[in-house]
Amino acid sequence: MGPLQSIIQWFDGLPVELQEDVAFLTLAVLQEHRPPPVDAIELRAAFRDWLNAHSSPHAELGRALSFIAAFEYLFGPGLSAQGWLDTRRLIELIADGYAADGARLQAEFARRRLETLKAREPLWKAQAAGWGALKNEHLSWAPLARWTHRADASREASSWRT
Repeated sequence: MGPLQSIIQWFDGLPVELQEDVAFLTLAVLQEHRPPPVDAIELRAAFRDWLNAHSSPHAELGRALSFIAAFEYLFGPGLSAQGWLDTRRLIELIADGYAADGARLQAEFARRRLETLKAREPLWKAQAAGWGALKNEHLSWAPLARWTHRADASREASSWRT
């Protein structure tokens, strides 16, 4: 299983409320010029589409690394003893940025995510171990290097056949 398939499998196992957090905030950070949709179904589909938009194993690796960095930036402090203060500040900045750009729906959606974050904190705490396991088993340096090597070898073998 590749890194993006691992991320999607983990994402699909999250409660819907957390899927919306991950999808909205990741797309808000990584798709600077395209505000994410605010419809829950479209939002989750847009996130999956973003993850799957790659053309080669190296592009897939880049997409996975981008997601890992964004997720750690957005949610890492909340999943650790540091608490949710940094995440709250980031959501406020995202909401303010959308408001300044005239993306009213996205600004309102971000503010609702912020207002209800406290209620989702126990859900996030319950998911911390799952994120840690995903990182250790599929998204740390060693498994990513092994996957890249296998993907390169597979691509090389298929080019010999043609």
